[in-house]
This record gives sequence, structure tokens and C-alpha cells, in this order.
Amino acid sequence: MPGFFSVNSRLYQALAWLSSLCLANLAALLCFAGVVTGGLGVLVLLVTAVSLFHEGAASLDAVWRAWRRRGLAATALWVFDLGFAALAFWEYQLVFDLVRPGLSLAYGAVLTAVGILVAGVNLWCFALLTWEGVRGEVGGGENGDAGNGDVGENRGEDLGTVKGFFLRLRRCLLLSVGLLPRTLAGLVVLVAPVVALAWLPEARWQILGLIAILGMALQSYLVVLLVAEPLGIVAFDRREGFRD
Repeated sequence: MPGFFSVNSRLYQALAWLSSLCLANLAALLCFAGVVTGGLGVLVLLVTAVSLFHEGAASLDAVWRAWRRRGLAATALWVFDLGFAALAFWEYQLVFDLVRPGLSLAYGAVLTAVGILVAGVNLWCFALLTWEGVRGEVGGGENGDAGNGDVGENRGEDLGTVKGFFLRLRRCLLLSVGLLPRTLAGLVVLVAPVVALAWLPEARWQILGLIAILGMALQSYLVVLLVAEPLGIVAFDRREGFRD
């Protein structure tokens, strides 16, 4: 069939899409192996997902630029997450040691609510950092500034300043609470493999294999679909004059 295997065919585009996600998944696994470098792994996954959604193709150049622009911030956020997770685990151990069941239940509910809030804010923070990095690579526009990669209400405020940091934190907090259904849907996507491992222990190797090959990158793409509209990320096939 003429053109079936051409670079413009749907088959080629689908294979390129899948290969990009698989390579991003592998690169992220290597970053996660370093523990502290996990933030860079999250950037790899999200930059690839955003690039596929926004540009129609992923590139190493986009990942490298995002690492340079927002790699330090992503690493700092990841280290904070590790510390918060360790503290939350320790607090949950205290909950189990409480004598009164009612107090234990109330304390556990508060910890769970705080954990969900922090996780939701993190989801938007990583997405925003990624979009700033990618937007700086793609160029300026009505939602961004080509000079500093800031988007939306953060435009003109560098992340390294106190004001720029708190502007982003405030925006992510408002997004996580104001768009609660999207936030919860994103968190469900992220915890789905953990739930699957708990409920289907007999299929744990298949689930782990899927996670190692494609799972995390696919999760990231689904998250991008959820956060794209609020962050002003437009799908490549809906923009005019994107390609030169």
C-alpha cells in the first residue's frame, strides 16, 4: 500500500509516539535509581509527554533545555517530597501506637488529607515547572515569555526570587483545590499501579514489567491531558502555523 510506511503515515506516527514514551520511561528509571535525581526523571517523563501533546514529537533537545532551566527546582521539589514521605510514614507509625481508636482515626484522617493536598500541589508544581521549561524551548506566545520560560501569571518573575517562588506555589495550590476533580483524577492515575499491585498480587510481574517498559510515561501523558487546559498547553493539531 503506497505511503503506508512513510513518515507521514499513522502507523509511523504511532510507533514514534510509543518509542518516545518507552525511551522516556527508561531514562526516568535510570534517574530514579539515583534516588536524589528522581526529580530529573519526573522532568523527563513530563517533558516528553508535553512535547508529544504540544508539538506532536519529542526531542532530546527539549529535555536538555528543561533540565537546564528547571532541573534544580525539580530536584529540590523531589528532595522535599522524599523528606515529606519519610515524615508522613513516621507519623503514621505514631497513629498506630495511639491507644484511643477515635483519636487514632481522627489523626489518621488529618494526615491523609494533608498528604492528598501536598500530593495534589506537587502534581501541579511539576507540571508547571515542565511547561515553563518546554515553553522556554518552544518560544514565546500569549501564555509565555521566550526569555525566561515563565507562563501565565508567573511571567516576568524568575523562579529564583522569593516572589517568583511563592507566586508559583500559590498558583499550584489554587489549581489543586480549585480544580479538585482534575487533581484527584491525576492522583488516581499515579496511584493506579500501586493499587493494581495490591489487588492483583498474582500479576505483579506483568504489572511491574509494564511499568518498567511504558507505564510511568503513559501515566505522565494522561496527567498532561488533565492539566493541559488550565496551564494553557494547546494540542499541536489545534494550533495554526505551528510548523515552519
